[in-house]
Amino acid sequence: MGRKLTAPLKYAHLAVVEGRGEFPFDMLRYDAAFPATSADASAMQMPDNDNGKRRVTVKRHSDTQDAGWNRDRWQSYGWPVVAEGEEER
Repeated sequence: MGRKLTAPLKYAHLAVVEGRGEFPFDMLRYDAAFPATSADASAMQMPDNDNGKRRVTVKRHSDTQDAGWNRDRWQSYGWPVVAEGEEER
């Protein structure tokens, strides 16, 4: 039995989250997201910088234009979404 091929997802959504302390890794699962770059993956595990906050860009793919970030949930972890965008595909 072969694998079923699916069409690629049309949209790549980006969100910049900013916070301090432990990064809420569960939010990646919750929003079906991942670090946008290897630098973002490293920043998730780094200690806070001199001003006490870190910025991390996360990414998710979808077939809709609405990114659907769970802003309230990110905020509840102390890591609010401070910017959103869409990556060219």
